[in-house]
Amino acid sequence: MSNELKTSSWQLVRQIAVGIAGGVVILLGGIMLVTPGPGLVMIAVGLAILGTEFVWARQLRKRVKDYIRQKVDDARERKEEKKSKKTAQTRRRIERDTVNVS
Repeated sequence: MSNELKTSSWQLVRQIAVGIAGGVVILLGGIMLVTPGPGLVMIAVGLAILGTEFVWARQLRKRVKDYIRQKVDDARERKEEKKSKKTAQTRRRIERDTVNVS
């Protein structure tokens, strides 16, 4: 058997193994979305595993990662807005109560 054929055979075996492993991890992550467990983390890990061999998985993982970062940033902004709104309401209440006491 030539060296080139051995190399391509092992690459194919590796791709199949990585595909199966990554697919199983993603499947477990999908199950964990509806049962207790870190579903999103498992899906990200599965995409990372698939990304070692497949370009499409790397691209999908990057898009998912960017999407999650955007959603986290949006949630932080909403939390800060809510916190500042609550602080302003408290400040107005204190000012109102201070005026009523005087």
